[in-house]
Amino acid sequence: MLEEKILQVLKENPEGLTITDIAKKVGANRNTVSKYIFGLVKAGKVSQRRVGVVSICYLKEYSDKIRKVLKNE
Repeated sequence: MLEEKILQVLKENPEGLTITDIAKKVGANRNTVSKYIFGLVKAGKVSQRRVGVVSICYLKEYSDKIRKVLKNE
């Protein structure tokens, strides 16, 4: 159930969110969300990108689309 909530939050925020932001939106502990994100990354459903000291999480389908757009610019 938490995994579904995380995926829904990321779907609603295609620009990506930090793990802390995801945790606030789903009402769960940051460490718990981090473990779920790790599993979702391994499953190929979520991508992460480092921006400074934080990781931004995206649905994999959105990150693939963003990469394609950036390559064409």
